[in-house]
Amino acid sequence: MSKYWTNLFPLKAEWDNLNLYKYSVPVPDSVGKLKILNRLRYALSNEISSPVFYEITPNGANFYSFKLLEKENVKLSEEEIYYLSFEGKTKSPPPDNRSVEFVIEDVIRLRKLVQRFQNKFLETEKHPKYGKLLLYPYPFVKVYEDERFLLQVDFKFHLTTEKNLQQLFEEGLINPQAVERNENFLVRPKGFDRTAHITEVVKAVELKEDEIKNFFQISRQEGTKKIWEYLLGNKKYREKVFIVKLSNGYVYPALMVNPVLDFGNLEDITSEVLKVVKLPPKDRWKRIMEFTNMLSSALGDFNISLSPYGETVGEKNRIRYHCELVDSAGNTFEVKKSILPFLQKCKPFVKKPVLKTKILIILDTKDEIYNQKRKEFLTELKKFLEKKGIELRFIKRIGVVASSREEAIKKLSKGMRQILEGDPDLVIVFTPEYGKIKDLFRELTIYDYLKGKFLERGIASQFVLKKTLFQQKLEYVVYNVAEQIMGKTTNVPYKLSQKLEGADVFIGIDISRIRKNSGGSVNEGAFTKIFFSDGSFLKYSLSSFPAMGEEVTLKAIQSLFLKLREEGIREGSTIVIHRDGNFKGKEVEIFTKLGEEFGYKLELVEVIKRNNPRFFGKDYRIKGLYYPLGDREAVVATYNNSFQYAHQPIRVKLVKGNLPLGVHISYLLSFTLLNYSSFNPVKLPATTYHTDKMAKMALRGLKPSKMEGEEMFWL
Repeated sequence: MSKYWTNLFPLKAEWDNLNLYKYSVPVPDSVGKLKILNRLRYALSNEISSPVFYEITPNGANFYSFKLLEKENVKLSEEEIYYLSFEGKTKSPPPDNRSVEFVIEDVIRLRKLVQRFQNKFLETEKHPKYGKLLLYPYPFVKVYEDERFLLQVDFKFHLTTEKNLQQLFEEGLINPQAVERNENFLVRPKGFDRTAHITEVVKAVELKEDEIKNFFQISRQEGTKKIWEYLLGNKKYREKVFIVKLSNGYVYPALMVNPVLDFGNLEDITSEVLKVVKLPPKDRWKRIMEFTNMLSSALGDFNISLSPYGETVGEKNRIRYHCELVDSAGNTFEVKKSILPFLQKCKPFVKKPVLKTKILIILDTKDEIYNQKRKEFLTELKKFLEKKGIELRFIKRIGVVASSREEAIKKLSKGMRQILEGDPDLVIVFTPEYGKIKDLFRELTIYDYLKGKFLERGIASQFVLKKTLFQQKLEYVVYNVAEQIMGKTTNVPYKLSQKLEGADVFIGIDISRIRKNSGGSVNEGAFTKIFFSDGSFLKYSLSSFPAMGEEVTLKAIQSLFLKLREEGIREGSTIVIHRDGNFKGKEVEIFTKLGEEFGYKLELVEVIKRNNPRFFGKDYRIKGLYYPLGDREAVVATYNNSFQYAHQPIRVKLVKGNLPLGVHISYLLSFTLLNYSSFNPVKLPATTYHTDKMAKMALRGLKPSKMEGEEMFWL
């Protein structure tokens, strides 16, 4: 097997003999302390045009700078003034990943590396509503620390308008009130790399003159400073200009702010734009190297050397894992690529052999070809499941003809009693698309309306889109739908052929969370999936306790442990917790405390799926490769390549536990075989796969009548 390259570049921060300027700053200990310290660091860095980093102290922080600061205080606003005590020139503290990352971020900003990089690759596109759009790459970096430092270099694409926010407000293209406290609407100030949402929009005339003077004094961006100065001397201008206050604490004239548009929700995005965003790996690697070379040259002035070569991953970095499945007849199958051959012949673990089934057909137009395809599909689906020992007993067919989504929902509501009567075990719904949905959380879809009704009654449902029957091979649609129906009706087709050694129970956990327009976030508590160590699904559990932010509450975690005890999980059992994303707040502390009280041995693992280092190479067979980021953290290839030899691994971090990291990686790889929704093993393990989907379903009102159960209704 050939080697894979990563976008992780070794770096050295040679600060042993480096003397820096030290300042102590008192900052009260509070929830927002880190936010204050980061704003202070940014202000100090801008003041001296040089990097600054800090170390937290009980009373505040010590700041270290490469240049002397001539001021004795930092004014963040009229009310926020922080006083600095100069401690003299001192030897630099040993570098850590945070201090190195601070310095690198400051170098990128102060040397305007982002702007230089973006100017090379700026793309433009015409939009019918917003006019000229600008598509640009936004580099980001992250420092990892083990025995040495590694710098991850990558970039995302941002899409913005050529018109600034002031113009968009004036032309009525964007409503100022609609974007206030709307966390889904992000903006980016000119000359500033970070995005934020708007907390308040006012006219400049509503500000006191002293406030405008203060903004003029603390502004570091030349264009922004000129506008504040002009506003001070021109009252008529104040009546026209909008001022936006951002979630990161900064205030800008709307003239200096542009929206960052959402690719998913923006209508009329052309395929050309999407081609640029989904950049071929070869081109992405080329751009990563260009930015890395720019950055390497700039870091030399601050005693940081960056290797021009990305780290490699080879066969020695491959984890072996249990990849053999078994069915109820004892037949086994080793998964090398696709699960489909085993799905075709396996004998499922049948708990419900007869499924009383209703067919609901929603039509936008009469179409004989579609009618024929639908009949063929149902015939083949029935035959396939009968071979598995599951009878689809069709008890009623119901048809609805509607030219729009709204009309369809009205007609469905009138016939809902007919659809639900007789307590069917399963409803198969055929539906057209009826156009794109802009916001799933605020618009009622046919899926949401019907799914909600079925979940309330504990009825399994399977939706089949009209386009699916036209665009995909019939046999593959049948296999895919059959697999999902088996999972939804407790008739799982297969499990692991043996128990995974070292653990007794696996639990996946996530938090329901969406952003809302009025600010803050909505939470529904924790969603968990519980499995035995052979992959057998025990149950799901949907917590009814609201989470605090994204932190799982004490009550929700306590409820989880009580469920384990109720299910007969004995003291001394090893419980592996897979957290979708990072553990928040006091979650680790609460899990540890309750684990000890209940007598369980806990292994707490973070499964992080976004913004991780990538693997680049030519070999398809990549699953199981990993790159260690220390003894307790690694990036792992959990699926074989699907897009031109670029792979997006997951990041695995053992937060607490005694089992080796390699064992946990093997567990995750085995659980990728048990998702029952795809012929090919997917990126995420069954413990965390679909947990975010479940969370979002709950926030759309799609919750089962039972807060726990064995049916995989999310498939």
